[in-house]
Amino acid sequence: MWTHLAGVYDSAAHQLKLYVNGTPESTVSGSIPAATGPLRIGASAGLFWSGSLAELQVWNRVLSTTEVAGLCDPLTVGRSLNGTSTRLVRARPPTPPACTTT
Repeated sequence: MWTHLAGVYDSAAHQLKLYVNGTPESTVSGSIPAATGPLRIGASAGLFWSGSLAELQVWNRVLSTTEVAGLCDPLTVGRSLNGTSTRLVRARPPTPPACTTT
């Protein structure tokens, strides 16, 4: 089973939002300290993710709820928003199957 997860941090609002299959599930407030090293996904303090990741994207801006929902659309998985790469920093090539919808 595949699930689309998205985390969006808004540094101006000091909010982190979690989306599951394009739907907002949780919002927490607080500041995230500036990073001093490389971006690490799936590893922290010697702990490592023991699953698969697909369709990994990193953006350098806050995505709206509508944009996050669009990223989970199975008809557009593997493409950037609206067919453009507006401030997409890095994308890992997709690995089928795509995210699930409810």
